[in-house]
Amino acid sequence: MLVAARPSMFRVIRRGVTGGAIVAVVLLSLAALLEGPNATSVMARYPVFWVAVTLAASLMMYAGRERRCRAGAGWLQTRDGSWVATYELRHINLFANQGDPFIVFIDSSGREVGMRTLDLMANQALWDLVYNGLLHSIAANGCQRNRTARRMRGLTDRALEKRMA
Repeated sequence: MLVAARPSMFRVIRRGVTGGAIVAVVLLSLAALLEGPNATSVMARYPVFWVAVTLAASLMMYAGRERRCRAGAGWLQTRDGSWVATYELRHINLFANQGDPFIVFIDSSGREVGMRTLDLMANQALWDLVYNGLLHSIAANGCQRNRTARRMRGLTDRALEKRMA
């Protein structure tokens, strides 16, 4: 079974609009400092303003593409081609990054993959494949987890004991 996940078009467009809006606000603020009360006319007088806003929006949308990943029955692969064997994991490290958790997997061959947990869990079929590999690695291989990963819902020692019973 092969499952691929990528961000929805809505999320990609939302990132682009947000990036363009931030650049527009910064440029208008800068124009207000330089031009005074006529700052809004900067948008009409300088086409470079619109070029900068469009470029920022495009870059933000392009950056959203990086969140693609694929999983099979025993592996997880990211967009850059790096992959791990999910049934042979040796280390699971979860980092809480301002409400946006980032998880890093290292398998028995030393291969390493890191990604946002929200991107993994966005596609239920993909998360099911990865989660089954995590459980197997923890139960059968004694996979090491950092403290944050041990507290992750479904990966706590108590939850694992219930599943294995």
